[in-house]
Amino acid sequence: MLAIFSSFSILTAAVYAGIADRALELARVAANRPVPAPDGSEDPIGIRLDDPDTAARLTAAVLDHRASLDALAVAARDIDERRPRDDWFLVLAAVRNRTTDEARRAVDVGMRLVGAEGFRAESELARLYRDVLAGMFHPSSSRALARTVRGVLEDQADA
Repeated sequence: MLAIFSSFSILTAAVYAGIADRALELARVAANRPVPAPDGSEDPIGIRLDDPDTAARLTAAVLDHRASLDALAVAARDIDERRPRDDWFLVLAAVRNRTTDEARRAVDVGMRLVGAEGFRAESELARLYRDVLAGMFHPSSSRALARTVRGVLEDQADA
């Protein structure tokens, strides 16, 4: 059972990590686009990344993504090395949920930077947005993860 759950969790998390990678790449491209001058002239006033709010959002998304990738790599390594753990199901569900949630936030940052063009039917970001939303429905859902955490907390209280 652990082998099936670990394979599913790690592979699913890796798919969502890939979605986040691409969304952040599209966000970076959008952040480096010139900002048109207010008077409509062709001389831009800078790039979007010059805006502190834009830079902060993109920085936070990149750092969150890095943390998700690291957590995923540690879980995959520990499974490969067959390290003994009493909480494997919690670890795998947490990594899968964290990576999926982070990917959703990365796509959201991309959508904010790309703007309305991200909603066009042919937009890659629109497809990524739709795809990343499916992560809410894969097992283990955040609701199932919450039940698992509650069980762990109750077991620790009884010990």
